[in-house]
Amino acid sequence: MILKKHLIVFSFLICSAYYSLSGQDAVFSQFYANKLYLNPAFTGFHLGTAANMNFRSQWANVRRGYSKFETRSIGISTNLPCYHSGFGLLYTDNTQGEGYLKWQNVAGSYAFTYDNDNDPNNSYQLSAGFRVGYNWRSVNWSNFVFSDQLDPLQGIIGSSQYTPPANAISESKPYWDLDAGMVYFQEKIEMNNNLIAKEFRAGFAVNHLIKNNMSLLGYNEYLTKRWTGHVSWLHPLNRARSEEGRVYLNPMVRADFQRASKNLAASMFMSWSYGIGVSTYNLYGGAYIQNQRFVPQIYNTNTLTALLGYGWDVGPDLFCRFGISKDFNISGFTNYGGGAWEASLIVNPKQSMFCNPDSKAYKRRMLNQCKY
Repeated sequence: MILKKHLIVFSFLICSAYYSLSGQDAVFSQFYANKLYLNPAFTGFHLGTAANMNFRSQWANVRRGYSKFETRSIGISTNLPCYHSGFGLLYTDNTQGEGYLKWQNVAGSYAFTYDNDNDPNNSYQLSAGFRVGYNWRSVNWSNFVFSDQLDPLQGIIGSSQYTPPANAISESKPYWDLDAGMVYFQEKIEMNNNLIAKEFRAGFAVNHLIKNNMSLLGYNEYLTKRWTGHVSWLHPLNRARSEEGRVYLNPMVRADFQRASKNLAASMFMSWSYGIGVSTYNLYGGAYIQNQRFVPQIYNTNTLTALLGYGWDVGPDLFCRFGISKDFNISGFTNYGGGAWEASLIVNPKQSMFCNPDSKAYKRRMLNQCKY
């Protein structure tokens, strides 16, 4: 059993290391709970100042004291509605195998928003943003366990005969990165009964606009561009007058495309997420399918993600939202691995620190309350 677990962990590490070295990024299941990571154009999208914390853990049943696959993210952004601008700061790190393979990122983002307020019953916003980040990638070669170290009875024995390549990076490899994106947001309102009839948002982002050699093995492996598209909308299921009494249907779709390597022109990573949720002022929940594949179709996985969240007011000007989700493997991987789970927390002070609350721009932005 010890040998079996080590072989499983070793296999996951090799696959994860290969695809990470080729340039695939971490993907969050609760992607709309981490808007700064999803698209830099979401910088300042929340009213006032918003902070988000996200945690993702994978393969819990496999690792059990041997290795960990975790991703963490902390972000904060604020908007200046009087100046049509938003500023944000984001930290993300991804660990695979007790720190064997690690990626860290600190990034600052800016977004400019154009608002159309000619028709109060049908308003829209168009935001364009960019993100500049500084990254570190590192691998600890001494902690890897190879097959020639495994014994059926004694487990790990001795040292491996494997030696890293002569040009392998023994410490962290830093590099700069640049991302950009756009988001379109539309809101229709029936003023006679204060019913928000429909909210729609769609956007796209391009990550890794700077060409960087990402290889930790001393080769020429460049980080490829990742293209992300996302669409979601809110459709009311009732005609309640108050925001607290409204119930919305919330379909959402996301797609990611990224080549595995510039040296492998036919190799492409694709991820599709599509599903539906139900949202109220305090509660939201839903489920969607996530399909990830590498082309040629050697690796193809399907996951069912279930999510549930709760939002609450802390005083008149502070809103918090906590969400949790669980990924269940449908195909491609056995459920022995335990899938993945995520937790997210959004803290949203709704008062702008840089704009007059009595101004026209601030009152217009008050209509666009954050929804999942």
